[in-house]
Amino acid sequence: SLGFKFFFVQIAAMVLFTTDNIIITRLFSTADVTVYNMARHYYSQAQTIFSFVSAPMWAAYTKAFVREDFTWIKSITKKLTRIGTALAVLIVIMFIFHKPVIKFWLRGKIELPILLAIFMGLSIMLQIFVAPFSLFINGTGKIKLSMILSPIVIVLNIPLSILFAKPLGMGIAGVIAGTAVCNLASLIVSSIQYHKIVNHKATGIWNQ
Repeated sequence: SLGFKFFFVQIAAMVLFTTDNIIITRLFSTADVTVYNMARHYYSQAQTIFSFVSAPMWAAYTKAFVREDFTWIKSITKKLTRIGTALAVLIVIMFIFHKPVIKFWLRGKIELPILLAIFMGLSIMLQIFVAPFSLFINGTGKIKLSMILSPIVIVLNIPLSILFAKPLGMGIAGVIAGTAVCNLASLIVSSIQYHKIVNHKATGIWNQ
């Protein structure tokens, strides 16, 4: 059923983002998990702002799709993308000033490695940019492709994170780098499916 598909995709997303902590614990230490989560919490403020703005869009996309109002869909998606771009600029600013801000915030108890700061910011950017397309796809109920790709992304995330973290010597930054690659893949697939649907070119699994 459609409800089960939504449940499966949501569980898959949760697993993707919780495996990072497990990988870090296994490869490094629990102390590094604290540093990793601190970096995520720092940048996730931008994601929280976007979530607040885009929260009503799922239902709005559904209503517009039923009415076949693709002009509105394209317009609101462009607006959400512009908001995402503005938040991406905010993330860049947060990166530039992350050292003094985090030093003041945590009273110098924890330092954020530069590579972790870069890739965490990039990962949050990708999550923001994929959100409008995901909201539209979820709103239309055409999530069969997402359901198929979700377990593949989960499985790939683990070896990619380990590869970046250990053999390539990126440390805990490599774990989020692996996740960022998965986020990039999700962005590419979701944007392609969105454009196919709104331009009436979706066939097969792209339209299911």
